[in-house]
Amino acid sequence: MIKIIKSPWLESTPKDLRGSCGEDTEIIKASVESGAAHLYHMIGGGVDLWVVTRGEESSCGLELVVCCVGGSGMKKAGEAIKSVAIQNGFNSIRYHSKNSAVQRLYEKYGIAGVELERVYRVELGGSA
Repeated sequence: MIKIIKSPWLESTPKDLRGSCGEDTEIIKASVESGAAHLYHMIGGGVDLWVVTRGEESSCGLELVVCCVGGSGMKKAGEAIKSVAIQNGFNSIRYHSKNSAVQRLYEKYGIAGVELERVYRVELGGSA
C-alpha cells in the first residue's frame, strides 16, 4: 500500500525531487512554504516518490496541478495520484514538462494527458 504523507520543505527536498523543479526551485519552495502548493512523500509498495502539487480553478472545474515529481515508482504512484485527486473533488490533473519523453512515460503509467498548449517566454533583459 502506498502512503501519502504531507511534508514541509526541507533542506534535502531539492535532492529528493531530483532536480525536477529546474530553475524554479526557489519559487516552488516559496509556494510550498506559503501553503499555495503542497509537498507530498509517497512511499510503500516499491514507491519512493516526492510530488509538489497545487489546486487551481480551470474551465473544466477544480484541477490538480503537478508541479514537479522526483523519485522512483511513478508507474505505481500514477493510479494513487488519480484516486486521491478524485477523492478530493478534482476534475482533472495538469502537468507541464519541457521534455516530450515525459508524456510518453506518463502514458505508460496511466496518467497521460492531451497537449493543451505550448508555452513560450520572451526575455526582456531587465530585472524584476
